[in-house]
Amino acid sequence: MIYNHSVRKNNNLVCASLIIVLLSIFLSLYYIDISLDVSDYSWSVLFMTVIGIIIFLRVFINKGNIVSLYSLFFLTSLLFIGGRFISVFLGYSEKPLFELDFFVYRNLDVIDKSKLSFLVISGFLALEFGYYVSKILIKDNSEPLINIPFSANKYLLFILTLVMFFLLSITSYNSIKLVLDGGYLALFSGQNQEYGLNFSGLLKTILLASTGIFLSQKNEKNKTIFLLILGLYFLSDLFTGGRGGFITYLLFLVWYKNDCGLKRASVLKFFSMVLILLIFLSTVFGLLSLRNSESAQSSIYQKVLSLIYDQGVSMMVFNESLNILDYPIVPYFQNFIPGFSFLYSKIVGSLYPYEYSFSAFISYTLNPYAYSLGYGMGWSFFSDAYLYGLSSPFFFCFWVSIFSIFLNYLQINVTRNIYIKLITTSLVSSILFLPRAGINTVFPLIPYVLVLFFIVKLLSGSNKK
Repeated sequence: MIYNHSVRKNNNLVCASLIIVLLSIFLSLYYIDISLDVSDYSWSVLFMTVIGIIIFLRVFINKGNIVSLYSLFFLTSLLFIGGRFISVFLGYSEKPLFELDFFVYRNLDVIDKSKLSFLVISGFLALEFGYYVSKILIKDNSEPLINIPFSANKYLLFILTLVMFFLLSITSYNSIKLVLDGGYLALFSGQNQEYGLNFSGLLKTILLASTGIFLSQKNEKNKTIFLLILGLYFLSDLFTGGRGGFITYLLFLVWYKNDCGLKRASVLKFFSMVLILLIFLSTVFGLLSLRNSESAQSSIYQKVLSLIYDQGVSMMVFNESLNILDYPIVPYFQNFIPGFSFLYSKIVGSLYPYEYSFSAFISYTLNPYAYSLGYGMGWSFFSDAYLYGLSSPFFFCFWVSIFSIFLNYLQINVTRNIYIKLITTSLVSSILFLPRAGINTVFPLIPYVLVLFFIVKLLSGSNKK
């Protein structure tokens, strides 16, 4: 046991050293303004080579768990940020790698291609460096896992389940009806209005915040019913065009069913499941979705590559976020403090969505007219890290590594503390979608989880953990 622990520690140290060397190389290339005039395929080969090294060291050398929270987050980051590199590497050639043709048009020149590629690769290396730092610093003992469910009043949970199912049914029906009547953009027709209560958003917040509570119960029937309700919510999101959210929900199920990411899964089986999911979304999705989709007469393989390419648009969103300097100050606080924008609007004055949301601000800044019609650019965790890093690639990598350590801390302690289990289980879906969203969907959720937990615990008359 001592020998095995020593070997693992040495392996982690060696791998961390290799990763930091690679990270230093790509940051140096960025800082000294190296420009490579190479083809899109060459860029994809470079990216995939680095990712191949990362996966080889973690999965095959260090026997890392492919369904841990960090590994799944790394996977969704590959899809949402690195998807274009992957699709081009596998043979996709219908569109340029570095082109943005939605909302605004952008086709990067040689200099911008190089800078963006070096920065994105550095981000993935920083994620992996944080993984090894957490393995070295955070104690991951081999003691038997602690069984830490708490017993809430089953009648109370039943009532909560019925209320959430009823409200979600109404909001899902209204969303689908809006799309049928006015198209997908009808869902966002009010994004140019002043700050106000977003009932649908609040309901989603409560649903996600209660995930840890329901899934920490001993009653398997309650767990199953809640997972079905959660699944129905993401399924309705799929019908209205939200493929990314549905993907993260299925990956959340994988994480949960594998003992909250602690049970090892077969690499072959896992990636076979991912492939089947991609084929489903690129073929059957067009029949299920109420959102307009292209009817390309292409093979299933090309449809899968096209799906991966489309999902990887967050890389270009990240690029756009780098070129804006005058972001509003409110989102910096709203990203961590729930209700900050509400209090600010009551004390200082009314706020529009583009004044308290980075994703809305970038859309409003780049194309106010398209924004007023309901279009939007989206956002990315990488963009948040860059802003909080004061637009410095070095501090960008620092914050990415810190977040990686945070994820691994949650995973390592998920069954050793009731509060960490509640928080982690409730955050997983949002964390996995983070490469296409902002940290405002993650950290403000934590107080909701704790408040709901204490309310349920109080109403259940339970003092047991």
